[in-house]
Amino acid sequence: MDLFTLNALATELNENLYGAKIDKIVQPETDEIRLYLRRKNRNFVLVISANAKVPRIHLTSTKKANPANAPAFCMLLRKHLAVGAVEKVSVVNCDRIIKIDFICKSELKDFLRYAIIVELMGRYSNVVFLDGDGKILDAVKKTSLDDERHAVFKGVKYVPPQLPKNSVFSENFKECLSKVDFKSFPSVTDALISNFSGFTKASWALCLRLAKIDPATHELSADGLNRLSDAVERMKNVNAQPIFKPSVQSGEAVCVPDPSLPFEECSTLSEAMEKSLDKLDGEARVQSKTKYLKGATKRLLERIKKNLETYRQKLADCEFMENEKITGELIYTNIYKIKKGDGKIKVFNYYTSEEEEILLDPTLSPSQNAKKHFDRYAKLKRTKEFLTNRIKEEESLYEYALSIEHSVSNLKASDSTEEIENELFALGALHVRTKRSKTDKPLPPVRYEVNGFTVLKGKNNNQNDTVTFKIAKSDDIWLHVKNAPSA
Repeated sequence: MDLFTLNALATELNENLYGAKIDKIVQPETDEIRLYLRRKNRNFVLVISANAKVPRIHLTSTKKANPANAPAFCMLLRKHLAVGAVEKVSVVNCDRIIKIDFICKSELKDFLRYAIIVELMGRYSNVVFLDGDGKILDAVKKTSLDDERHAVFKGVKYVPPQLPKNSVFSENFKECLSKVDFKSFPSVTDALISNFSGFTKASWALCLRLAKIDPATHELSADGLNRLSDAVERMKNVNAQPIFKPSVQSGEAVCVPDPSLPFEECSTLSEAMEKSLDKLDGEARVQSKTKYLKGATKRLLERIKKNLETYRQKLADCEFMENEKITGELIYTNIYKIKKGDGKIKVFNYYTSEEEEILLDPTLSPSQNAKKHFDRYAKLKRTKEFLTNRIKEEESLYEYALSIEHSVSNLKASDSTEEIENELFALGALHVRTKRSKTDKPLPPVRYEVNGFTVLKGKNNNQNDTVTFKIAKSDDIWLHVKNAPSA
């Protein structure tokens, strides 16, 4: 999201939320808060996310489950903003930063001011809570005072990150524009992107289209500079322009869609943001949530594969154990021919009807030589029985691990990972077990109603056991789920 879209969004939010009172504050994710607001008999839900992959702020109609215990940041917001109202929503420092000002009443009925800063900067995204003097009370992501880029630390005065270039919405834009040497760049677009921050290539293309300037030209006249400056001013106040048409185009929320490409028009920019980002946010949450589970499951499967390979290789060595038994029998049969100290003996193998030479240990007696081969046979026989059982166990464990992998791949952002974590912990794939709160209950299996029948489906192995052994009765029907390890 560039400054053009963000500025339009801030204007829209300010129009909708000015004077809105706070009903509830929740924090469903570690980097996301939601403000439930009320204004003129209308209810709003403002989502503010500092997710590194999908940072966002907009009104939403979606719902998320909240944790049993609110995080400390959420509790701090509730403490100070519980009886507050939105005073203003604006862009800070002509950058990808939105500031929400609040006016609240203290217990002594004094008016106090607070602010939430929302930095939408990719992996540097953050949500910062300020007091009326601009000092940081807390933040979703805190940095040290030594951070050269941007220090976010409790108790210090908030200072926005410095812009590497002049902002396109700055007051001295026209003056800076006149100093740009357009001839030294391949095109006007390249020159603008190199000298100004805030606009993407698509936004500059729209700006040049409004100014009726050819993007491929290498220089601008005085009249062209004026037209470009006027176009930027129009884009700064795009919400009041006839061209403002919130839409989703190419998977992104836009203020003014490109007429040459297909787009889906929306009633508000928040709606466009929700349609374009909600699915991406869910995918990012699932990826973040399951990354360590997928890694643990992968390591578990690799460990089982390695064990199976080792066991099968050792089992192949046991295939020659019958030769040891036969050799021992042949030595006993011909023991009268062997003298102590002999290194070999020729015997008739009555199993193959051929002459055969057997090597002997000259330091052992004939009976000891025979016993040595029988002992090897007995050891290999025990080893074969052990390895056969171990291979069956490992193959069964491999199938079980595959079912866990399937459960992990089907997890949703709202699903709990506790049961799967406990399964992996029991198998030694995870070294830390999730501690469940006393108020948390095991998740029930999925419930369906089909033609008057109640159908219960386990989403993982623990739920399968619950369905099969605890819920099901003698007159119930047990079925496999097609293409899934469920019951």
